[in-house]
Amino acid sequence: MINKKFLAVGFALSIGSTVAFAAQLACNQSGSYVNVTEYYQAQNPGATTVSGTIGYNSCVGVYPGNDVPGVAPGNALPTTNLGWYGDGYMNGEPNKQGSFFTGYEFTSAQYPASNLNGDNKPDPGWIYLGSLNFGDNGTGTFQAVASIAGLANTLFGSEIFSASYNTTTGVGSWKFTPDKNIAIDAAPLFGKNYFDQFALVFKQGGGDKGGFAVYDFTSDQFGVAPPPSYLDPILNFEGNWDLTTVFNGQKSISHIALWARDPGGDQNVPEPGTLVLFGAALVGIAVARKRSASAS
Repeated sequence: MINKKFLAVGFALSIGSTVAFAAQLACNQSGSYVNVTEYYQAQNPGATTVSGTIGYNSCVGVYPGNDVPGVAPGNALPTTNLGWYGDGYMNGEPNKQGSFFTGYEFTSAQYPASNLNGDNKPDPGWIYLGSLNFGDNGTGTFQAVASIAGLANTLFGSEIFSASYNTTTGVGSWKFTPDKNIAIDAAPLFGKNYFDQFALVFKQGGGDKGGFAVYDFTSDQFGVAPPPSYLDPILNFEGNWDLTTVFNGQKSISHIALWARDPGGDQNVPEPGTLVLFGAALVGIAVARKRSASAS
């Protein structure tokens, strides 16, 4: 049986423009920010917690080119999408521009890597949830990842994330709103923990032009000790950003990619039979929700 963990949904954002970055720059330039201005329980959205401002926990540098070109030697985005080392650029997989990350940039004693696939190598745990591509008007629709562990994704759709930005100022806002049942629904696949981090990867510049940077938030920033349990209340987040100084005055945004980190823990290596059963369970969940919606 698969016993991985589906923790506090994490996400990564990406930004776009027309100026190429020749070398790595700092992602914490003066005047820049990526923050959460409000968070609340998905189970009880009326009881909001106005947090003031909570900035990102850490970031990595601004890297040149595109974060997700699907060109050899790597595909950049995960194939199995279970957080294994080397599967997806957040887990250390190289793309055509090389290896940007080791995969362990956001691990620590508090947030350790875990052996998720039984090969005795610690896995970073980053799960790709999808991305939002912006149009010329600064709006777009989130495209959820098509599959997880080779199974069609029915855990969440476009409603999980939304964002827009002012194309004149470059200032944007975002909302990350996982369903209150997401961790329970995913427990057969990920186990009884919930994502302990989420990351925003901003891509500035179209295609291989411009650059991108990743900003990480952790569960303890919001009063949740890692690793969160699947029975803990699911949090929704709202925030904003301004990265014009990070990207040399450029304001346009190409896309936002959403990632979350599985903390791992006591679990077994995924078995094909269990994946089939889990896939059937997800289909059942989707059908039941559709029937419920039709009846109401």
